[in-house]
Amino acid sequence: MKTTKFLLSVLALTAGGALFAQMPEIKGAEQLIRQNPPSILEAKKSIDKATEMSGVEAIPYYWFVRGWVYTEFGSNRTPEYVANDPQASEKAVISMYKFYTMADEKSLRKYRENANAVLPGAVVNAYNRAYDLTTKDSNYKASLEIYDNLAPLIKYDNEHDQVLKAKVPGVSYNTVLLLSYVAADKMNDNNAARNYLQKLIDNKYADPKLYIYMSRTYEKEGNTGKQLESIKSGRVAYPNNKDVISEEINYYIQNDKLIILKQTIDKEIEGGNADANFYFIRGYINDQIGVGSIDVNGKKGAGKVDTAYLRGAQNDYLKTLELNSNSLDATFNLGVLHTTIGNYYYETASKLPYSETVKFDALKKLETENFNKAIEYFEMADGFSSLSNTERIEMYGYMKQLYGKTRQLTKIKEMDAKIDALKMQK
Repeated sequence: MKTTKFLLSVLALTAGGALFAQMPEIKGAEQLIRQNPPSILEAKKSIDKATEMSGVEAIPYYWFVRGWVYTEFGSNRTPEYVANDPQASEKAVISMYKFYTMADEKSLRKYRENANAVLPGAVVNAYNRAYDLTTKDSNYKASLEIYDNLAPLIKYDNEHDQVLKAKVPGVSYNTVLLLSYVAADKMNDNNAARNYLQKLIDNKYADPKLYIYMSRTYEKEGNTGKQLESIKSGRVAYPNNKDVISEEINYYIQNDKLIILKQTIDKEIEGGNADANFYFIRGYINDQIGVGSIDVNGKKGAGKVDTAYLRGAQNDYLKTLELNSNSLDATFNLGVLHTTIGNYYYETASKLPYSETVKFDALKKLETENFNKAIEYFEMADGFSSLSNTERIEMYGYMKQLYGKTRQLTKIKEMDAKIDALKMQK
């Protein structure tokens, strides 16, 4: 998620009408901020003095002038100003929101034009302040407090004058909610994170990943039921989105529910909504059933080889390579799979009575064919730079055994040399 800082000076304000006569401190602050150049520090002293007066919170005009003064103050990022009041941008946003929501029709008619001119600067200052707190200081709590004040102000404007859509379209209500989610997530405040995500969903923010983020907040808490429920909601909202589908697949893998996963993938493949990853994962599940690690119900297997499932795994791995020729996992697994099938034929042949010579020869032929196929795929896998040294040493061990079974003695020596060379690198 990329965010951009916005720079925006406060717009020139049109001349207003009569000032609020009963409040000389507020009037003085407005006069000071209207000067060219504005007397920002003096205006702040004046409005801060007004803040101390009883009953001032009930006067919309006070909030308008306070918002204006603190917007100008927050726009100046020199050390003197920042040290004087680091929360100036937050105060400006709070003040502008109070003005808009407290003012009666008379006050709105009188000050709205000037307030709308101040509004973009107030919003941008606060947004930039929160952005810096997040990216530079990792102060997620402080940034979240700003976002919580910023969001209702932007929402109010969206529902009324829509000044911000024209002046600062990049700082939207949804953007602030999304950044609020990020801050809450960084703080591991899962309830708050879910609250922001739900607001985005309710506000029709079209991003399938919202459901993924929601599910992961539950995953952190170990609530697998709610985790899956969130993913399912995403699947309903975005039935063909591969990110949400992949999240569902990962859930089943993590929670040892591979058969349910397989059924899910079968539906996606039948619906034509599957990429190489789907075929690979289904191949892996078939592989696990085929070698007897799990049974057809996903329970612990008895270790009995089932060649039908192994053939199914083979077909899925081949389809994976058809869709993604650079799949190291599928290439390597095909090598292991053909080794397993070759060993199965070897063991089956060894149990035959001496009289079954024809059947014995047929099985030995299949054994050799599969061992040679295994070597072919392992040699292909050897060409992948992403294979780690540890994985490569393990694979060379498999290949050494296969070369022995196919009587390729010179290849055995090559494997020994390669293994020794890699071990020297450790």
